[in-house]
Amino acid sequence: MRSTQQRYASDLLVRHLRKPEHANSLNDYEVLAELPLLEDLREFTWEFYEVEKKRWVTLWEDRSGPPLFRRLRFSFAHEPRETRYEYAFWISGGDNAVVAASQQGGGS
Repeated sequence: MRSTQQRYASDLLVRHLRKPEHANSLNDYEVLAELPLLEDLREFTWEFYEVEKKRWVTLWEDRSGPPLFRRLRFSFAHEPRETRYEYAFWISGGDNAVVAASQQGGGS
């Protein structure tokens, strides 16, 4: 979402939505509440850890479940360009098929 405070910045927020009975697009949902997480971002990227190939990827589509880890990189518009932040999050139940196979001796 475009920042309301900085012209060339964005905000990261969580929206609590109510789904109507017949929703056809995101615009059909009613916004019940918004929770700002990070404001005035210059840069923001997500990466996902692919267990089988032991690498970070930028897309997590057409997968059977969630990734094992998600990495967040960002910088703020009001800080010097060289200042960046990075956090990795473990996702409960992520890559569960790969983890289960490894525990049973069937993993790579």
